[in-house]
Amino acid sequence: MSIDVPGRPARAIALLVTAFAVIGACSRERSEESPTAVALLTDPIALDSALARCNQSSASVENAECRAVRAALARLDEERVKASREDEKRAQREAEMRFEQQREALRQREEQRRKELQAKEAADPYNLPFIAPEAPAVPKPQFPAPPQAQPQPATAADAGPAAQFVASNPQSTHQ
Repeated sequence: MSIDVPGRPARAIALLVTAFAVIGACSRERSEESPTAVALLTDPIALDSALARCNQSSASVENAECRAVRAALARLDEERVKASREDEKRAQREAEMRFEQQREALRQREEQRRKELQAKEAADPYNLPFIAPEAPAVPKPQFPAPPQAQPQPATAADAGPAAQFVASNPQSTHQ
């Protein structure tokens, strides 16, 4: 099968195929020289070296490698910002959880105190200790004062048995 093209068709087709092959080969070589932003993200050493080359080069604005480095750095910054936001959110959630736990513990302590106060105020008579009632004070009886005894002369009956003997036998003492 051949294509009939008037003029120099075979030469033109060969020239076009060769031109596409050269352009394709050049573009492959160029892509192998400058890594993509994803490749730089996966290899931090390559990213650091490419960044150093871009900082030294004056034509870094137009260089494909430097564009890839800038894109990789932008993605890294976005990831860091996202991670810091997530860390802040997690820290805030943890702080809220701690606050809620402390508030619940305080509520329970207050509830316990309230119950203790109620128990003291409304005492159950069956659970109280037994305290005997005090007897009413009995007034002292008022008796009249005893009469004062007048000293009387001593008699033989008051003196005792020896005195009674002597008193009954007056003769026995004189003998």
